[in-house]
Amino acid sequence: GNILTDSSDKRCRFCGRSYPDAKFNERAHTVPEFLGNTALFNLFECDECNHLFQKYETTVANNYKLYRGIRSLPKKGNGHNKSVKPAQGISSYYNADRRILKLQITNNFKANNDFSIGFAKKHGRFIAFRQIEYNPMHFNKLFAKMAISMLPESLLSEYRDYQKYLSKEST
Repeated sequence: GNILTDSSDKRCRFCGRSYPDAKFNERAHTVPEFLGNTALFNLFECDECNHLFQKYETTVANNYKLYRGIRSLPKKGNGHNKSVKPAQGISSYYNADRRILKLQITNNFKANNDFSIGFAKKHGRFIAFRQIEYNPMHFNKLFAKMAISMLPESLLSEYRDYQKYLSKEST
């Protein structure tokens, strides 16, 4: 894969701590793996910040469960998204201009904890999907973290306040 680095080895771009006060043992994804990244990593994110950013990733990933489950997008590692069972019997495709995602429900559809199908007189057929509560600040922080990760080192000083904001946990 591709590895992004800063000139100062083992100094966290987010919290500012350096080795040995901060550990750099884990592989830090510049863009989360649930978004399809398997090749872009960095060496400037300490393990503690990495764990914090994983919370943000989990929030965002969980809120894309419907799309990820229907499209059978990969989870971390191999296979399907581990937090969503792909809906058996639902296939999906885009229309010609790729603007509309269409779902086809087949006869072998099987409901699970995340997906079910029903019929209501007033609304007709529907697909039910279990919604998960989330902290909207996690979305903001995750996408800002990706942007700051890709900034050239020469521009980081302009974003110090934002870097500190990212390294503080949102409740």
